[in-house]
Amino acid sequence: MDSNLSRDRLAGNKALIRRFYGDVWNQKKLELLPEILSPRFCWHEPYEADDITNLEDAIAFLKLLFTAFPDYTIQIEDLFGEGDRIAVRWLGSGTHLGELKGIPPTGRNISVPGTSIFCIEAGMISEYWTSLDSLLVMAEIGAFDSGR
Repeated sequence: MDSNLSRDRLAGNKALIRRFYGDVWNQKKLELLPEILSPRFCWHEPYEADDITNLEDAIAFLKLLFTAFPDYTIQIEDLFGEGDRIAVRWLGSGTHLGELKGIPPTGRNISVPGTSIFCIEAGMISEYWTSLDSLLVMAEIGAFDSGR
């Protein structure tokens, strides 16, 4: 493949991921998901027992998260890739203002680092793996405090 074409494709893939985090996660524009997620995508999310494999479940998951943390944002720390694979190191932050997994709002702030790997096909996210410390999230919102 022509190296300029490869560079252009990689740049486009990186732009897609920046849009995913910037528009969907940070600006809460869930209506953009059909433009970003492939109709056959698979999202491997540690908070969910099963993979997220359809648009309705992706929207439901994000709504649940944004209800628990309405001001949740993701800051990209590193973004790199090769071909159709993109890796991101990020920092997620927000305030626990809604119920999360049965835990009532505490008003506490979280700041949780994570990594994600994306597979891009035809200009859309086809597969998405996320890794983060779920116990850190629970500790930061006070889920393990005595009396809970």
